[in-house]
Amino acid sequence: MFIDEADTCVIFDNFCKEEDMAAHASSEIIKYDVFLSFRGTDTRCGFLSHLRKELEDKHIKTYVDNMLREGTEISHSLLAAIEQSEIALIIFSQDYASSKWCLEELAKIMECRKQNGQIVIPIFHNVDPLWVRHQKESYHHALANHEVRFADRVQIWRDALKEAANLSGFDSQSSRFKDDADLVGQIVKRVLQRLNQSPQGDLQGLVGIHGPIEKLVSLCTESEDVIIGLWGMGGVGKTTLATAVFNRLCDGFEGFCFLKNVRERAEKYGIDHLKTELLSKLLKEEDASPFVTPGGITNFAKKRLGRTKVLVVLDDVNDSDQMEDLCGGHTRFGASSKIIATTRDKHVLLRADTDHIHQVKTLNSDDSLQLFSLNAFKQNCIIKAEQVELSKRVLNYCKGLPLAIKILGSFLKGKTQQEWESELAKLEKTPDEKIQSILRLSYNELDRNDRNIFLELACFFDRNTEEEEQIKSLLDHCGYTTTIGLTNLCNKALISISNDCVSMHDLIREMGREIVRGECLDDPGKRSRLWDSCDTYEVLKYNKGTQVIQSITLNMSEIDMIRLHPETFERMPELKLVRFHSSNSKNKLCAPEGITSLPKKLRYFHWDGFPSKSLPSSFGAERFVEIIMPNSGLQTLWEGEQNLVNLRKVDLDGSSSLMELPDLSKASNLREVSISGCKSLRQVPPSAVCSQKLKYLNVSNCESLESIAELPASVVYIIARNCRSLHTVSVSALDCVAKEPILQQQFEDITFNFTNCDKLRRNSKKSIMEHAYGRLKRPLAAAPTCATTPWLDKEDKHPFRYLSGKQHNHPKLNVLSGAAPEWFRYINPQRGAVTLDVAPGDSLLGFIFWIIFPAYYRSHEVQATSVSYKYWVRVMHGPSFSYDGHWFLGENIWLNDSYFWYDGQCCIDMIKVMEENTDTNNNNNSIQLVVSFQFFYTRLVLSYRYPIEEDVNKELEDWAVHPIYASDVRNLKDWSVHPIYASDVRNRQASIQPVGS
Repeated sequence: MFIDEADTCVIFDNFCKEEDMAAHASSEIIKYDVFLSFRGTDTRCGFLSHLRKELEDKHIKTYVDNMLREGTEISHSLLAAIEQSEIALIIFSQDYASSKWCLEELAKIMECRKQNGQIVIPIFHNVDPLWVRHQKESYHHALANHEVRFADRVQIWRDALKEAANLSGFDSQSSRFKDDADLVGQIVKRVLQRLNQSPQGDLQGLVGIHGPIEKLVSLCTESEDVIIGLWGMGGVGKTTLATAVFNRLCDGFEGFCFLKNVRERAEKYGIDHLKTELLSKLLKEEDASPFVTPGGITNFAKKRLGRTKVLVVLDDVNDSDQMEDLCGGHTRFGASSKIIATTRDKHVLLRADTDHIHQVKTLNSDDSLQLFSLNAFKQNCIIKAEQVELSKRVLNYCKGLPLAIKILGSFLKGKTQQEWESELAKLEKTPDEKIQSILRLSYNELDRNDRNIFLELACFFDRNTEEEEQIKSLLDHCGYTTTIGLTNLCNKALISISNDCVSMHDLIREMGREIVRGECLDDPGKRSRLWDSCDTYEVLKYNKGTQVIQSITLNMSEIDMIRLHPETFERMPELKLVRFHSSNSKNKLCAPEGITSLPKKLRYFHWDGFPSKSLPSSFGAERFVEIIMPNSGLQTLWEGEQNLVNLRKVDLDGSSSLMELPDLSKASNLREVSISGCKSLRQVPPSAVCSQKLKYLNVSNCESLESIAELPASVVYIIARNCRSLHTVSVSALDCVAKEPILQQQFEDITFNFTNCDKLRRNSKKSIMEHAYGRLKRPLAAAPTCATTPWLDKEDKHPFRYLSGKQHNHPKLNVLSGAAPEWFRYINPQRGAVTLDVAPGDSLLGFIFWIIFPAYYRSHEVQATSVSYKYWVRVMHGPSFSYDGHWFLGENIWLNDSYFWYDGQCCIDMIKVMEENTDTNNNNNSIQLVVSFQFFYTRLVLSYRYPIEEDVNKELEDWAVHPIYASDVRNLKDWSVHPIYASDVRNRQASIQPVGS
């Protein structure tokens, strides 16, 4: 996963040597507390000596250049010393800028501040800060002299001087200080304060956060945002990132404070304790308790804060009230102040009106490897191939979580290969307690509803990603409030939702499962959820189920055959979710005596290879939401009528013995029926598919199927491939007049596939075609009104621009046989060229295409066919623009199959050509477009079990095109058409070429 197999040992060994050398260097990088930068002739025997003595008296380890040994290269030693110091004190004096060495020191110091967060404190000794900031007086003259010999460095020095002079520091000429002794005392006090309060800790060896650091530093220095939130799961590095940003920025503020562990300390000591600490540091008061009142802070404290530019970090907040109590929102502090808050709960930041929320994400594979090597291997180690594999196992377990990588890397450091293997085997059974305790903090803050949803996601929905809508459907029917629950879990970074799918980090999943294991360590039958194959095997084999169990998921590929007791499910009355699945679809749960009943609370029932001929006679199906029983031994599901008001999906694919479908007339919410490969089924009765919400029907490879009763108008997806006995299909006509407002109109994801249905009758084809075309008519009928709709953006005024913006799914291709209809305007046009007249006030809405594939009579099995097209567009006598696209058909096309589809996207390209190549004053004349089309296809066939391509990019000769204008659809009821589909157009590229080139 992380390293190529070839030469892994060598690659990893070299990498670890380099990285461990870096780790070794970084572990010793802070050698000095303070680095002093000064001009010796100005200060060495006076001010500097007093400052140095005071620092040493306080046991502050200080570096000055007289520590250099004879013969040591001064520039290299100084640069290294700067890097190895936590604080840099820069003493700007009259002749500081006259020294090239001083300026090089300064440039290096400012570089370390930027890259490593080094603390920089400027001291202006007998010099006006404005001289330094704007390079005036002696600084002006010194830099002018340097221009002669060091012209390439002067601008760097100027920038460093300006940046340093803008930092918070000390001015010896200020009335605040009585004399140099007082000044020295205040400087040392500040140094001690910074050394004591700095949250820096061990920030060396940071991996994978330099990009985020720069982004946040830029955000704090260049934007007007006041409150910035760092959000992410526990252990992902929020505090580390906030610390690095704090160290980089704090010198630029008059007051600064890093409040650690706000959640924990607020619970332990109260919010007023934290408030006092915050005010002490921001106002530089040893005791700020007089400023804290029961309801907030005193008015005088508010006035002082309102005049102070501050930087505040609130680490690990779990309530927006904490942010309000401590920082008072956007207006409490002075201009240009910044508040950074870290939290596991995004909702806290949203409630606090956070200006910018940055999600801290897990490390990628390269950064994970680097961080692990820094923590797990000794300097100049030689890594064996076995350790490479073990390292990859560790990183696969950690899934990019920095906390886990550091903990396990440090724990494994110095251990033998056998100890590594033992520890990893232990981890696979029992997660690390330190990691788990940190992750569990977010779970502890959930309410009962959200905890149950989280545990179901961790234990039952155990795939990498689950569809959000399916989760909502099932868990809503289990009595949970799922929509808000998922939002809360997402806000707390316990799950993530992307592209309508829910996913969970593996370590968080393990945390959830450990919580369930803790319900009863010794008896899995007394736990609320079962997911481990060994535990589930024990419960089912020995009939140890209890009323505690709410969900079971079992991978039958991982167990031996089990003989189920007839009353297995009677012992689990609270069971709601069941999934018995197998990677090879082989059932391992036999029930020779049958199953007497199913739990009445069952919502989801998935059993691959269900062994019985029907479900038990005594069960209540009224709560069923999904029934999934592929490759079963069912002959019928049940006898008689059932109240199935909650049923949404029935999947009996591959149940070759199924003779009939049950009465589903009361399944008013049924959306999906899949019975592909049910070879004994002869008909789909009206009662099985009468739901007005039915969208999906798959009857492919039902070899004996003869008829499909009238399908509701709601259906948009019918797969009936290879139903060679099918002769009758009826689909309710769809009213083309849109009943919804224009905002709700969009093309639906339509697929009607009747490949190799040779016996399909003419009336059935007509019914299918009329229904499919009705799906297109609705949005097209609404399109012409777009131009007069005032609230649409200018870019959306063209009808298809609006429609394409709402088109989330491209309607797919239809498969039927026959020549192009006579009403097509262009059938096999000469040279593929057509001329379009776009009249004033009219709009081109797209094209209907029809292509016919040549017959395929070879012995190879066709797996799929890809189609590509190219077309050239030009305004009459203007330049030509070429475009191309491609789509993939997962169909086994053999005969002269015809494909219809609607493509409106290409007219966007044509609109662009018209807009860019016509006179804007041409309002009364038609615009003539010349369009040339070419279509190509490639077949993917199976030859001796290997896929090969045939007829690669072969041009199609039989095709037709029909342009659609807004004027054509103003009276759709008189528009007699055949079924159409929108193409799944991808990879559009445009270039200027001659026509036909």
